[in-house]
Amino acid sequence: MIKILRYLKYPRGGESTYQEPVRAGAHSDYGSITLLFQKDVPGLENSILVNVGDQMQEWTNGIFKSTLHRVTFLPEHAHLDRYSMPFFVHPEDATLLSPIPSKVVPPPSESTQGVAKSGEINTAGEHLRRRLDATYKHEDEATE
Repeated sequence: MIKILRYLKYPRGGESTYQEPVRAGAHSDYGSITLLFQKDVPGLENSILVNVGDQMQEWTNGIFKSTLHRVTFLPEHAHLDRYSMPFFVHPEDATLLSPIPSKVVPPPSESTQGVAKSGEINTAGEHLRRRLDATYKHEDEATE
């Protein structure tokens, strides 16, 4: 497992420069599970939030749903910085994203999201690369 702890700061002020009250648009986390720690300044609904990520959704064949969420600008943010510390848990790149055999998890079907268009099972690394490519422009693409 790969574990990543990030320290995020959402600076105070600037409400008038925001076209809409969203600081991080609607997204789901790429990995298996995320623990989000925050204190004092709201923005998410709880102090410690547990999000199921895309990869956990694949392993459970949709029994656990990847959580769609966003970070919003609230009136308190006009005079207070907001900090959060997400702890992301990702499997190793070669880990297959196919449903885990279980009496609880239904077997994969043609509609299983982990199956690539080629019919092959995705790996955690392939899934992460696709999500990053969709989220960020690479320098070589930006200069074309």
